[in-house]
Amino acid sequence: MNPDELIPLERALALVLEAGVCLDREPIPVSGARGRVLAETVRADRDSPPFDRSAMDGFALRSADAMTPGAVLDLREEVAAGAMPRRPVGPGEASRIFTGAPIPAGADAVQMVEKTETLDAGRKVRILEPVRPGEHIRCQGEETRAGREVMEPGALLDAPEIGYLSWVGKRQISVYRRARVGILATGDELVEADQEPTGAQIRNSNGPMLSAIVEAAGGIPVYLGISPDDPDRLRTLVEKGFANDLLLVSGGVSVGDRDFVEAVLDELGVELKFRKVAIKPGKPVLFGSRGSTLIFGLPGNPASCLVIFHCLVQPLMRKMMGYRKWQAPVIRATLGKPVRRNRHRLSLSQARCELGPAGWTVEPVSSTGSGDLLSCVRANAMIRIPIGEGEIRAGEPVDVYLIEGFAFR
Repeated sequence: MNPDELIPLERALALVLEAGVCLDREPIPVSGARGRVLAETVRADRDSPPFDRSAMDGFALRSADAMTPGAVLDLREEVAAGAMPRRPVGPGEASRIFTGAPIPAGADAVQMVEKTETLDAGRKVRILEPVRPGEHIRCQGEETRAGREVMEPGALLDAPEIGYLSWVGKRQISVYRRARVGILATGDELVEADQEPTGAQIRNSNGPMLSAIVEAAGGIPVYLGISPDDPDRLRTLVEKGFANDLLLVSGGVSVGDRDFVEAVLDELGVELKFRKVAIKPGKPVLFGSRGSTLIFGLPGNPASCLVIFHCLVQPLMRKMMGYRKWQAPVIRATLGKPVRRNRHRLSLSQARCELGPAGWTVEPVSSTGSGDLLSCVRANAMIRIPIGEGEIRAGEPVDVYLIEGFAFR
């Protein structure tokens, strides 16, 4: 394929994902595994529940003795969670039982305490409503059996998974390694946030922004600083960035006289896969590889930089880190304001998406262009506007990318 060809986003994503391979596995404590991706098969080490147990506080009994409302039964004992029953339940008998406690032999049901009345100083109990066989009993193995697979590689570990891993006795777990991502901003005009700009200088937003979003995506950001528009300095920092799994270079990827990124990458042996993607914003984007390092040249305008990260970089990171799903979720929403199509490029418009009584609705946020970072601050989604003529009218359905982590903004 000719790297100079203007290619559709779908083709660019296919090339990016084709280049990505899963990273190594590493063992870590389960207690610190939240947000990591499982790299092994997990099996239950015992039946769950491990024994027939009560789902309620109440009384374990024989359902045949409680068919008639008002039946009075003799109380045999009290069975607490963590204790074993000492006596079976015989005809006309019941045992006081607490949630999670083992069911005594002979009992086939539990009546909840709210539907009973204790008598004779706690020596007897009146059953106020009938109870069916098996009611309020969680049977041994009804959730899963010992040896059965309960988690598979690719599972994203969050609080429920951490709890379940502990339930099956796991203290260490194998996960995929987090991607190390080098981040380099370029441009003579850039200074760091703690510096006071002078003349035509501006503060560097792409470096901190990319570091934050890489970390949010599960990677390890390695900030390399700012390179001036100087090939020698750029070459030194890019070579340093090759030590990472990914390298993101923002700015200097267009065709201006001061855009040196492509020339430096070519000089350093980077094999470019593409240089231009038919997307708005974000058309000038480079992607290539050198050895095991994958390299993106991202647009310098922050809105464009964010769009390309969400569409190409994050899916690649997800594949490398073992996720089952690589792309951001897409929903259908009703458009609140009209949006204009582009005749040559797919458009991704920063937007606000809300879930209301009638379903999802979405409106584009006001923006002055791809350099308008404030429009990204106001957004929590991106409207996907297909190539075409004219506009999509308000009230029509559109595809929307939900920007993960931004849903509550």
